[in-house]
Amino acid sequence: MSSASYNDVDTDLNVVHIGGSFTPAGAGASTYTSLLIDPTINETSGHAGDTFAISILPTLTAVGGNFYGIYSNISDADSFSLSLAGSSPNYLSGPTMIGDVQAPQAGATFEVNSTTGCLLVPRMTTTQRNALAATPEVLVIYNTTTDAFQFYQNST
Repeated sequence: MSSASYNDVDTDLNVVHIGGSFTPAGAGASTYTSLLIDPTINETSGHAGDTFAISILPTLTAVGGNFYGIYSNISDADSFSLSLAGSSPNYLSGPTMIGDVQAPQAGATFEVNSTTGCLLVPRMTTTQRNALAATPEVLVIYNTTTDAFQFYQNST
């Protein structure tokens, strides 16, 4: 990394500011990371509570505008603003809005808002659908074998 800084308080009102720049070198498909938080968490001691690698728990008082726990503004079409990967489930707790900076409509737990895109549901063949290990009630897919939307409702 060619430059980095750690400031307790800076002029942009950041409480902690970690900044830096680097130029990835070499050819190939290497992975480059500008900020890496890589803890080793050993839960073999019988710990039964929650463990967080990153926890954002601000106390908000009299917020005058929107508050963003994590904010990313990346406009490159080949980049991801947020990528959640791995075999463990990812949880969003509380009302969630995708596509807008407003809260979801009253009573909505999850809302997708767009004037330029649509909701894309999982697409699979009949064979892939039949191979699903767990089939909780009310699943929706687009079956590419039959070219139709399909809904699963309790088997009884």
